[in-house]
Amino acid sequence: MSEQQELSLNYYPNGSKMSSYCYQTGEFKKYQENGKLEYLCFYKNFKYHGTYQKYNNDEQVIKKLNYIDGILESYETFQYGVDKKIIVICRYNRLDQDHGIREEYEHNRNKYKFSLYENGMLKSYKIYSLNKISTEVIYDPICKSEKWRYFNEQEKLIKEFDILYKQYTYGPKYVGKVEHFNEDGTLIKTEYYDDNGKKKDSDLSNKLLVHDSDTNEYKVFDPYGKLLYICVYDDSKLVKYIAYDDKNRIIQCDNSSESKKFTYCDDGTIRSETHILGNKKTHIEHLTKFYKLVTIYVDDKIHEEQCFNQDKLESSKVYTKDNYYKYESYYPNSKPHEKYEYDITTKTEYEYTKWLSDGSSIYITQITNYKVIGVKKFYDSLGKLCTLFG
Repeated sequence: MSEQQELSLNYYPNGSKMSSYCYQTGEFKKYQENGKLEYLCFYKNFKYHGTYQKYNNDEQVIKKLNYIDGILESYETFQYGVDKKIIVICRYNRLDQDHGIREEYEHNRNKYKFSLYENGMLKSYKIYSLNKISTEVIYDPICKSEKWRYFNEQEKLIKEFDILYKQYTYGPKYVGKVEHFNEDGTLIKTEYYDDNGKKKDSDLSNKLLVHDSDTNEYKVFDPYGKLLYICVYDDSKLVKYIAYDDKNRIIQCDNSSESKKFTYCDDGTIRSETHILGNKKTHIEHLTKFYKLVTIYVDDKIHEEQCFNQDKLESSKVYTKDNYYKYESYYPNSKPHEKYEYDITTKTEYEYTKWLSDGSSIYITQITNYKVIGVKKFYDSLGKLCTLFG
């Protein structure tokens, strides 16, 4: 053995051994002052390599780490009951408690609970009875829901249902579909609950599609009873289609000639209404608290933009060619206010004309880059030219 690999010993003041180790490569032991082993590890070229174990006062392993050339690969922790038997084991990868498992045991060493963690959150857990699974819970943090599953002594599924997190006020409530099974695993019945945990009057399994023979109307529901869409047929031809979102609001309405699509604000009011003829947009209406903005399309290109205030036209842009449009604005009494033709490329307003609210013209000019150029004409209230200059 080289000088660097010779065994070194350290002692407490009372003479009991504190540690023994090989400086570069080999085994390292650390003792408590009462002589009991505190931890044991191994080195390779001054780095942890192999198993690192920490012990309690009963010299039972409470932490076990595994290294390869100084890099932690995995570790385990152990908890013991009063009878000194293991009751909890946790296993993780690379000292990352965001991902790992937790095993819990009864005092008779039977498995009691198995938990799985992902991204720092409990993903699922299983409860056991006599080493056989009795309950399983799976979490869905995106949908904020849990799936509960119960099993019989033969580990066959006997009951399954979903729970929303928001239902935890006075205990969990059923939400959506709940299935009941026989001991042999065959389905007994299916029940449905609304979002408030209230049981629906009847099984919806035979009501996913409802047909009214008088109107030839079909209503389609999801398994939880929410209306998805309505279809109306005439001699096997679809003549009407209405689709709904999860808040029972119309998001699409089609007939034989036109299709409409809707979006909504947070307060439930309509944000936009898109009209489609064939496969092309004809116009879109954007609604705000005070204004309605209408965009008119021709061959999928913007042809005109209109702004309405309390259903009165306030302004209009008509695109006559690329980067060029005619603009008009109006007073509340519908009299013209401004009018010009605008070249987006040169930022020029041609024949810029402004009127008084009584309809009489004030002046006519041309503006380029926000500067007046060319001839400017001023008129009096009677429309008589009073000033002309360039």
